[in-house]
Amino acid sequence: MSIPVLELFNVDFSYNGNTVLENVNLKVKKGDFLALIGPNGAAKTTLMKIMVGLLTPKNGRVLIFGEDIKDFKKWEKIGYIPQLTGDINMGFPATVWEIVDSNYYKGFFKGFINKDERKKAVEEALERVGIKKLSNKMLRELSGGEKQKVFLARALVKKPEILFLDEPTSAMDAPSREDFYNLLTGLNKNFGITVVVITHDIGFAYEKATKIGCVKEKRVYIHDNVREVTEGHIAEVMGYKIPACDIHRE
Repeated sequence: MSIPVLELFNVDFSYNGNTVLENVNLKVKKGDFLALIGPNGAAKTTLMKIMVGLLTPKNGRVLIFGEDIKDFKKWEKIGYIPQLTGDINMGFPATVWEIVDSNYYKGFFKGFINKDERKKAVEEALERVGIKKLSNKMLRELSGGEKQKVFLARALVKKPEILFLDEPTSAMDAPSREDFYNLLTGLNKNFGITVVVITHDIGFAYEKATKIGCVKEKRVYIHDNVREVTEGHIAEVMGYKIPACDIHRE
């Protein structure tokens, strides 16, 4: 029996004494595609930051690949794409190639970096997300969908085993969202990369994910059977009704 990629045990988290997550338990297995949904302010981003070690829970344990996150060292196994915010300078004078290449990492004190190996890794990452033709473009010249693919390629250059993405399509139009979600599905199915994504696209979550996690009122409810998540259930979680046609997309 394989070791879960990620496990949370009885996790609590507070901001300034205000509890936002309480008694969270979840398990992500190799090859899972977990979509996290919930209303704004439900602490979904906080949950993901705990998963990747950026925040430390008040109580509970986080295990990555069976190891306590406090002792985990093999961060090249983890790919993380946070929300695009004003903190990211989209006008930074760097090409797509330079941005992806900047995340190539093999750890310190392991000798000289093989330049051919590094070049191959960058090329493979660009090809995998379909933007090799944009290698020499500046970031500021790209569309929202193209920029997010650059950050995805940057995460993939280390060949991670699990990807964490926080609302990766928030700045995209509908066709770009569909394209990006299909890309994630391909990475999951064809390359065996485990995916954990925060999304407000309920139709995508229902159609593509293998698990859905509902984050509401400090708790996380994991549905291993996506078909358990009904129109009424989603309305209860999100706080508003989602049309059935937007959930059951073909």
